[in-house]
Amino acid sequence: MKNPRKTKTGQVLLNLGCGGVFSPEWNNIDLYRSKEVFYHNLENGIPFSDNCSDVVYSSHVLEHFSREKGNFFIKEIFRVLKPGGMVRLVLPDLETIAAEYLKNIVNFRHEPSERNWQRYHWSVLELYDQTVREQSGGEMLKALRAGDVDWEYILSRAGDEFYDFYPWNKVQAKALKTRLSLWQRLFNRLKSVFRSKDPKKIGELHRWMYDEVSLTHMLENCGFVEIFRMDWNESRIAGFEKYGLDASKNRSKQRKPDSFYLEAKKP
Repeated sequence: MKNPRKTKTGQVLLNLGCGGVFSPEWNNIDLYRSKEVFYHNLENGIPFSDNCSDVVYSSHVLEHFSREKGNFFIKEIFRVLKPGGMVRLVLPDLETIAAEYLKNIVNFRHEPSERNWQRYHWSVLELYDQTVREQSGGEMLKALRAGDVDWEYILSRAGDEFYDFYPWNKVQAKALKTRLSLWQRLFNRLKSVFRSKDPKKIGELHRWMYDEVSLTHMLENCGFVEIFRMDWNESRIAGFEKYGLDASKNRSKQRKPDSFYLEAKKP
């Protein structure tokens, strides 16, 4: 059992599945090792004792577990939180993704332009690609490499994830095809750990999707109370905004626009 790091004020803050976005004041856990990140597979539980943490934050992690293991993960969060402790969960919003699909298919039927096709096609990929892909990057990576995408739409949906790959001018657009994609950068580190390109083995697949209703129901069943949907730039967690975990690089907008944000309390 790992002894958690404490802040200067004595708090224990956990960032579960941190990826490359974390603060050194937090206990950061993911499937790779670094100076500030503790390696651990969260499918096996949270490596901390009962009632040890004041705050738990987890962004775009729960959807990578099966529904059963996701329920176990929420129970583990409840276990490690102190009474009165808070959890903030950030997930891709199934409701919004479905709404985008319905909007884009209507738009394409009304006006079958290239732009409307690209937006419709990307919304289908958002729904399915990360649940069925058999190779890292899947159909999203193929579309990005081919350049058959509406970059402005992708930025509006994915935010910082694809910001560095947006072809801001024609020279960059031409060079884009020879650059590593975001997916390759994200998963090369994991591939080196698992020595596999199988999305199932490197935590890439989405195994279940959530919206506000289903996640609230799961949190309630695990014992949480005072469950509220928040905006990306608001929180009931004191001092949370200073860490910028949900903010874009320049902190002017949300880092992952396809997300919804729920906070809950352990009684």
